[in-house]
Amino acid sequence: MIEKLEQEHIGAYVYYEPDYSDEKLLGRIKGFDNNSKKAWVAYFCEDNWNNYMDYTGANTDYKDLNFKDQ
Repeated sequence: MIEKLEQEHIGAYVYYEPDYSDEKLLGRIKGFDNNSKKAWVAYFCEDNWNNYMDYTGANTDYKDLNFKDQ
């Protein structure tokens, strides 16, 4: 689970792993709001991860995200 994000986390790879599912989706952080504990994450970039900012970001709770290298 992610507790807080900083500006240098923009572009970081994360996994979406909600408690209620075995689902694990790869995404990249596009933006965030530490007050609401939500990040905008681009998923399903069609293996075009270098251009993740061109994809719509899903508003995702920090509690459902883990950095890829954890």
